[in-house]
Amino acid sequence: MRAKVDLLRRCAERSRILDDDAKKYIKITLDAVNEYKGYWDNLTHSMPFDINRGIVHTFKYGTEMTQTLVTQDALNGVYLRLKLLLDELRELDLLYRLADETGAFAVYPDERDPIKRRRRRDVPIQTARLRECQKERLSLPQLPQFPDEGVSLREDPEGPQ
Repeated sequence: MRAKVDLLRRCAERSRILDDDAKKYIKITLDAVNEYKGYWDNLTHSMPFDINRGIVHTFKYGTEMTQTLVTQDALNGVYLRLKLLLDELRELDLLYRLADETGAFAVYPDERDPIKRRRRRDVPIQTARLRECQKERLSLPQLPQFPDEGVSLREDPEGPQ
């Protein structure tokens, strides 16, 4: 998944149609894809650790272990974020379609500079749509944290997930 996201980042960086604003919002969405993929992996590959506190653990690589909170609130929070990210990805897809230079020439065959027209007219409109989707996801309250007592098996430099 990370390799696919990296390819999408490179496509955005190299695009002559996407402006800096579009590239900034693309980065925000792709960062979320990687972050939520980590949550998804932790949940789908987990084993119960402390059922009463709603904590599971997941083996990452070899003996590296991560703990994840799986209370109803935490799971609802992850689900809502994934649902909103899916809407966001639909808008992102349209932005990438607008970045296609061949498509610009096909849509505006009589235009003197179809790439310039796409960049100045179409991309800002779609970037605004993506930004609106992101606002909804980014305005969500923070995911629930681990109980104060702390039951961590090890210190995770990225914090609890």
